[in-house]
Amino acid sequence: MVDGKTASGANTSVDWPENKGSTNWPWRQRDDPWAGQGHLVQNIDLVAFFRYVRENRVDFFHVSVESVAAAVRAEKEGRP
Repeated sequence: MVDGKTASGANTSVDWPENKGSTNWPWRQRDDPWAGQGHLVQNIDLVAFFRYVRENRVDFFHVSVESVAAAVRAEKEGRP
C-alpha cells in the first residue's frame, strides 16, 4: 500500500472524524477517560477504589473521581 492505495489502485484511506478534530462518539473512546485524574487516586488501593465504585454503583457522569477517592480514604480510616 502506498499513500492509501493498494496495488490495484483502490483507495483504502479513510477520512476519520478524529482527523477533522471531531469529538463525537465513538471516536472519543480512543481518548483517555482518566486523563488528568491520576493524581487523585495516587496512594489509594485501586482494588478498594473500584470495589467502592461497584458496590455503590457510582456514576462518574454525576460523581467526581475526587469525591470517590475521598470516600475510599475515609472508609480506610474508619470514618463514616
